[in-house]
Amino acid sequence: MRQTLVILNDTLIYVADPMCSWCWGFRASRDRVLTALPAGTPVRYVMGGLAPDDAEPMDDGTRGYVRQAWKAVEQTTGASFNWDFWSVCQPRRSTYPACRAVLLAESLRSGAGLLMFDRIQQAYYQEARNPSDTETLVALG
Repeated sequence: MRQTLVILNDTLIYVADPMCSWCWGFRASRDRVLTALPAGTPVRYVMGGLAPDDAEPMDDGTRGYVRQAWKAVEQTTGASFNWDFWSVCQPRRSTYPACRAVLLAESLRSGAGLLMFDRIQQAYYQEARNPSDTETLVALG
């Protein structure tokens, strides 16, 4: 999934998933776009939901696929990843909880969605914390 930024009727529509490694890789580009927007431009968040709710750990094939995606993002964008995630967490292919957390944060306070999105990405990609776990999301909120 690639993040998409669209301006429609003076509203920026931001389509992404906090657990999308390409969204992490292009975070600096996203930040430049957001900084260049006129003050007060509304931003509407549309979370992509790469993977539905799933309590099962990733199988070896899925783990390999996601790890390869991380490597491609790292090589293409220069974004860094904390590879300890794969040894300290029991990864699940479930991005819906993280997406819901972003939408909930934005519904509570304008601008809080982006902050939550960034917290989730920081926890996932830099701190080796699992945003598929409710406890992680509560701690980040």
